[in-house]
Formats: sequence, C-alpha cells, structure tokens
Amino acid sequence: MLSHAKLPKIYWAEVMYTIVYLINKSTSVPLKDDVPQRVWTSKDVSYQHLKVFGCLTYMHVPKD
Repeated sequence: MLSHAKLPKIYWAEVMYTIVYLINKSTSVPLKDDVPQRVWTSKDVSYQHLKVFGCLTYMHVPKD
C-alpha cells in the first residue's frame, strides 16, 4: 500500500493499524468464513465508513 500510494515511511504505523483493522473486519477461514469482530462482539459489522486512501480523485465540472 505504501509504495502504491507513494506515502513516506512516517505513515507505516498508520498503515499497519489500518491493515490490522481491515483484517478484523474481513472473513476468516478458521472462523468458518465469519468476521473476527462479529465473533468477538456478537454485533454486525458495518463497512459504511471505509474509504480508499492514497488515490487520485477527479471531478467533472461543466462549463455551464
């Protein structure tokens, strides 16, 4: 992720935190394809707040 996003090394800790966070919100084979966070908390997992970082965004603004 760091090399693709061309982020400086000072962001490594934040990237590692994000990776662990996403692993905990992803399905796991040992849990029979359940999500670790759902197993630990017995609550449904929401993905609404997740966003892609380090990517360019373009917006078209009409001349009108």
